[in-house]
Amino acid sequence: MAQGAARQRGRGGRADRRGPGGLDVLSQVASARIVTNLPGSSPLDAFGVGDISSQSLTLVLPHPLAAEQEVWVELSHPILEVPLRLPARVQWCRMQSGDPRPHAGLEFALLQPLQRMGLRLVQAAEVGCRVVAGERTAGFVVTHGEGRWSLYDAQTVKVATLTQTGLTFEVTFFGERPEDSTVSLDANTLPNAIRIALELDRPPLVLPAETGDWYPLPLDLPEAPAPAAADQRATARPVARAYHTVLSNGETVGYVAITSVQDEWSLYDPSWNEQAVISPFAGSFKVSILGGTTTGSRGAEESLEYFMARDFLGAVSLAFGLEHDATLDPPLAEVPESGTFEAIPAGLPTDDDEAPLAADQPHHCVFDGSDLIGYVARYPGRLDVWVLYNTLREQLAKTLSEGGRTKLVFVGGDPNDSLEYMVARNLKGAISLAFELDHEPRLDPELPLDT
Repeated sequence: MAQGAARQRGRGGRADRRGPGGLDVLSQVASARIVTNLPGSSPLDAFGVGDISSQSLTLVLPHPLAAEQEVWVELSHPILEVPLRLPARVQWCRMQSGDPRPHAGLEFALLQPLQRMGLRLVQAAEVGCRVVAGERTAGFVVTHGEGRWSLYDAQTVKVATLTQTGLTFEVTFFGERPEDSTVSLDANTLPNAIRIALELDRPPLVLPAETGDWYPLPLDLPEAPAPAAADQRATARPVARAYHTVLSNGETVGYVAITSVQDEWSLYDPSWNEQAVISPFAGSFKVSILGGTTTGSRGAEESLEYFMARDFLGAVSLAFGLEHDATLDPPLAEVPESGTFEAIPAGLPTDDDEAPLAADQPHHCVFDGSDLIGYVARYPGRLDVWVLYNTLREQLAKTLSEGGRTKLVFVGGDPNDSLEYMVARNLKGAISLAFELDHEPRLDPELPLDT
């Protein structure tokens, strides 16, 4: 069961990125128009743009589209000089609970380099702060939490990281490839750090992200004394940085490289495009997937785009979608430690992992279309815990509502299984993850309003 659960969890997390859960937050500035090839059809203006990724798009529409229908999407955004015209196929289209308008998920066909570049600009503008020098966009700043930022140039290439330590901001540069040496400089203010990283003549103007979070300097900190101008371009300090080839069955699937941020690693595909970031989190390892849900989250902590792993190699395997631990070449000289691993979130009952669903226990049937695929029942005496069962009424997972999100914990797994739990936006999203659905399931009867 452990191996099956691991495979199920890995695929479910990725499928959920394209499901309707990402539509909770719509872009405030992006707009889209659908053009079909049907005779006599007129362009269809979307009511809203939701999840924007490099591979897919979700829209709120005035009327439904047919599944598998091929269309053109004309995506407009203030960051673009002209709208993007993108070929796409309708993957799903359905009503959302509480919203009578049709919601649709579209997957892009093969895109040209300029089209991919345009999508990256839109993503960067949605989740990152735009850096403006004069009348031009000089780059983007994306936060990783208070005191940590990544800096991208105007072509969305990651060029540096910024780290705040007390009243000092450390700027660490990246070369064209992760194996290139990097250097680090100090700055006395965040605008000066951005200026140094993007090689600007003066501190730039930073515009807030459209739907992301910007962490300003704490207001209660005294202003740091400005060092001499020469100190802003002080002697560079080399930063130790290594990369490892990620192998699966002897084949190269990507690379992993330490970043300038302490204990944080970046993962790259074989073409050196950054795909994910691994960092210690709550005694485990957090795998943050890049380039997926953007407008559907309010920063890294709210994103559906992450998994939790027990150990570092398990995190690497999750990021690349492997069903076994990856092999690194060269091997890690020292395996990163995450501290004490909290296998199951606090507050989740663990005394009845094998208890089946009783015949007289109140429950909800889970349907995928007209097919019964399982059951879900509230844990007795707990309003925040639900139990998921397969069609044989055997326990599959538990969910815990906590901090505005729902944690999905699979039961009966091997203790050595790297993935311990996943995070969904709500209970239906967690059910979708558990049963590998790319859409919300139908429940009979429906869930109570307090969920």
